[in-house]
Amino acid sequence: MDAFLEFLRTWGISALIIAVISFALTQLIKLPIKKWASNKFGDTDKKKVTKYLVFIPIILAFIGSIVDTWIRGHEWMYLFSAEFDWNRVIQETLATMALPALIVSIKENFLEAYENHIVNSLAEGTDEAKAKAETERLELAKANAEANATAKANADAERRAEKEAKAKAKAEALKAKRLAKLQAEIDALNGKTTTVTVANSEPTNQIKIL
Repeated sequence: MDAFLEFLRTWGISALIIAVISFALTQLIKLPIKKWASNKFGDTDKKKVTKYLVFIPIILAFIGSIVDTWIRGHEWMYLFSAEFDWNRVIQETLATMALPALIVSIKENFLEAYENHIVNSLAEGTDEAKAKAETERLELAKANAEANATAKANADAERRAEKEAKAKAKAEALKAKRLAKLQAEIDALNGKTTTVTVANSEPTNQIKIL
């Protein structure tokens, strides 16, 4: 951009107009010549003609610079006088010819700066997305840890309850067994009939013990 501004300060808006007109006329002249060369010599041999097209913008810029310098002389005969500034014509022609490349460079620099801006914006957005994803991951990990701890606590409580229930059932069974045994002993003491067999030749006698 600085080089473009320097061009305008040095040669003025007239040189810019010459560059634009030269470029536009070059494109208008080149198109029919290329088409004619393709029809005349074919796509392979058309370079015999098209290789000379590079001189068109030079000629147009040279003519435009002559006209610009002549207008700056403020006299009709200045073009044919010995004081005509041919150095300015040549320098302006070269500067005008370099302007398209300068504009392309400015365009590339602008596109590069725009791409860098987009990349930086995406990078910032990516960093924010990464930070958000990391926060969500930590929250999810915390929630999973809490859920696992709760599930483990519930499982432990269920196991303890099951053990307690088994122990209680076992104690109840043991208690019932002991009560049954004790009841049997009490019943025996209270006078249950007991059969005693006496070994002799007489028939078996039954003695009732009270």
